[in-house]
Amino acid sequence: VRNVCMDHMNAAARNRTRAELMVREHQHERDRNDHGESDPRLETIRAALYRLSPDKREVLVLSRYEGLSYAEIAQVCETTVGAIKVRAHRAMRELRQRFEELEGTT
Repeated sequence: VRNVCMDHMNAAARNRTRAELMVREHQHERDRNDHGESDPRLETIRAALYRLSPDKREVLVLSRYEGLSYAEIAQVCETTVGAIKVRAHRAMRELRQRFEELEGTT
């Protein structure tokens, strides 16, 4: 089921309409400051996200960016909703820690 979901998400990404791409570009432009540079905090969040383990990153991406419910994520990951809630909570806690570590180094 997970592979089917991933295949579906990959196919959907390839088939995005021009309008969707324009919306994403507009959002990216809003993230830039007056000098045309990305907001350093957003870049730090992205870097912190990629330092998470794949299973934690997966839950955050599916819930926060793809808009899936915990029940849907539980189906994709073949586990319980409770396990997904715990994983999401731990992922957010670790993301916060990673973010703070990275902010301290900049």
